[in-house]
Amino acid sequence: LKEFTNTIQFKKVGFLYDDKIILDNVELTIEKGKTVALVGSSGVGKSTLTNCLVGSDILDTGEIREDDGKGKHTTSFRSLHLLENGAWIMDTPGLRSLALWSAEEGLSQLFEDIEALRLKCRFNDCRHESESGCQILQALETGAIEEERWQSYLKLKREQDFLKRKTDKAAESRQKEVWKKRTKQFRQKLKGSNYY
Repeated sequence: LKEFTNTIQFKKVGFLYDDKIILDNVELTIEKGKTVALVGSSGVGKSTLTNCLVGSDILDTGEIREDDGKGKHTTSFRSLHLLENGAWIMDTPGLRSLALWSAEEGLSQLFEDIEALRLKCRFNDCRHESESGCQILQALETGAIEEERWQSYLKLKREQDFLKRKTDKAAESRQKEVWKKRTKQFRQKLKGSNYY
């Protein structure tokens, strides 16, 4: 993952401010002889930006929806355009979603601090919810880990685990057994109560 990300540069570019298109900063990032691909969700303005950089309305663009203020999906193909300075810009259709694919090592590297704390928890099966001796909860309390970073880790971990189960039948079977066991325990708890 580290080698891959070193070969590609990603830049987050905003270009709309008070309904005026700001291009100075964008033009500086597009050098002669380079190719820039615009990637993003449907309706965010990739084709509009391409039209502005090219200097004419060569691509169809959709109107902004009144109900939610978002753009409409218009582009259905990739197209490459030469700019005046000799750079190339590629307009692409909107992405519906991005997903991890076998990024377990990258996840561990990206969240090294969380992984290290997780291993120091008092219990091996710590769920990091209310257990005593949980290093993650302690780090969240002291601010050593920001809540937003922790939530990002959990989301990516869930996605990685889902993909693992989807591609690894043994892992899928183990997960089913875990849920069967939890369901059985839950039902046993309910039997003793007046809810069952």
